Amino acid sequence: MKNITISDNFSMNRFLMLAKREIISNKRLFIMELAVITGLTLLAEAFIAWAAGPNYNELHPSNGIIYFTDRTSATIIALVGFVGFSILINVAASMVCSGLSNKKGRINNFMAVGTPAEKYLVNFLIYDVFFIIFFFAQWLAIDYLRVLYVNLRYPVDGVSVLSLLNDLDWRIIVAAIASLAFFQAFYTLVSAFSPKWAFLKAFGLSYVINFLSVPYCMIFSFLYIDVQPSPTYAVIIGAGMAFCFAIAMHLLAYYRYTETDII
Repeated sequence: MKNITISDNFSMNRFLMLAKREIISNKRLFIMELAVITGLTLLAEAFIAWAAGPNYNELHPSNGIIYFTDRTSATIIALVGFVGFSILINVAASMVCSGLSNKKGRINNFMAVGTPAEKYLVNFLIYDVFFIIFFFAQWLAIDYLRVLYVNLRYPVDGVSVLSLLNDLDWRIIVAAIASLAFFQAFYTLVSAFSPKWAFLKAFGLSYVINFLSVPYCMIFSFLYIDVQPSPTYAVIIGAGMAFCFAIAMHLLAYYRYTETDII
C-alpha cells in the first residue's frame, strides 16, 4: 500500500483514500438515499402518465383515433421533475457539512488523514455534484422506459422530457440553472455555519430573505418598466449575478469548514 503523508499540498492519493473512506463508511445510507430517489421518480412517472395521459385503451384505429401525442404527460412530468430536482439539490447541499453536526463527527473529521481542502472537496463532489448527475441519469432512463412502453403498447407518439428541454428557450434554461446554483450554494453555506438541521434552517431563512426582499423587487420592477431592457440582457445580468453570489457562498462555506473546531 502506498504511504499517505500529510502535507499542505493537494494529493490525489489522499483525496481518493478520503473519498473511498467516506463512501464505505456511509454505504448503506447512500444506497438508501439513491433507492428512495429512484423509487419516487418511478412512482411519479407512472402516476402522472396514468392520471394525466389519455385513455390508452381507447386509442385504437377502430375508434377513429389513429394518432395522438403524449405531450401533456411529458410536460407535467417535466414540471414535477424540476420541482423535485430543486428540492433534492437543496437537501443534498444541506448535508455537505453534516458530518460536523456533533462532536463525534468533528473528531472523526479531524482524525481523517488529509487537508481541509481535500475533505471538503470530497463532501462537495458527493452531495453537490454526484446527486445532480445521478438524479438526471435515473430520471432520463426512467422517462425513456415510459416513452418506449407507450410507443410499443399504444398508438401514441410518446414524448420524452429531454425533447421538451431541447425545445425550451435558452434564456429559460440559463435562468433556471442560475437560480438552482444560487440556492444550492446558499444551502451549502448554511450547512457550513450550522450543520445540524441545516435544511430546515436554510429553508426558513430563505423565506425570511424572500419576504424582506419584496420591497426591493417592487422597486426593481418599476425600474425595469422605465428602462425597458431586453429580456436577453436581463437574463444575462441576473444569471451573472447569481453565479457570482453562488461562487462567493461556496468559497465562504469552504473557509468556514476549515475553521471548524472539535469542541
